[in-house]
Amino acid sequence: SEYGKEFIQKKITEEQIKRAEELIKHKLPNSYKEFLKIQNGGYIRNCECWLTAIYGIGENKESSKGLESMYNNWINNWEYPKTVVPFGETQSGGHDMYCMDYTDVDANGEPKIIRVSNEDDNSIYFVANSFQEFINMAYSNKNISGKLKNDEKKLEQKNIDKKLNDLNGNIALCRGLIFIDIVILILNLLKLNWPIIII
Repeated sequence: SEYGKEFIQKKITEEQIKRAEELIKHKLPNSYKEFLKIQNGGYIRNCECWLTAIYGIGENKESSKGLESMYNNWINNWEYPKTVVPFGETQSGGHDMYCMDYTDVDANGEPKIIRVSNEDDNSIYFVANSFQEFINMAYSNKNISGKLKNDEKKLEQKNIDKKLNDLNGNIALCRGLIFIDIVILILNLLKLNWPIIII
């Protein structure tokens, strides 16, 4: 389709890669750069997975559907996290994107691949350990929806909240018991006709 053709960029050069890295302020992973040398972006057809397009790097940074122009769009207009580089569109039309996660980069400079759900407060889903692994999964029609990275944090916070509630309940119980003890003490003192001073 004409829309799909917009994603296909001309043959990539090292100068374009360097320019893109300067704009996004991150070094692109080798697996992604090697992919672009074979296919510089494109629209995905006949794929059962959620992925619909992968950005290439255009002749200039304003190139339509190029990594740089789309980076500015997603980060500045849609407020995706500044620690990621969105590179893959989905069937949601921008409400979630496949991104390179530069908060988690391996020794070879390969960032983890995540899916960021913009309409769900930028929730992060882990998808693959590298771009190459991600492409292999997509090519094999494997599930690339990802696993919510916030699960463990949410569970930890839930446990903390439970402990705080239990602690507050115990404190309230102790206060109640202390009040009862004071009342009993006062009643006993009254029986003994001891003077009671109320402060």
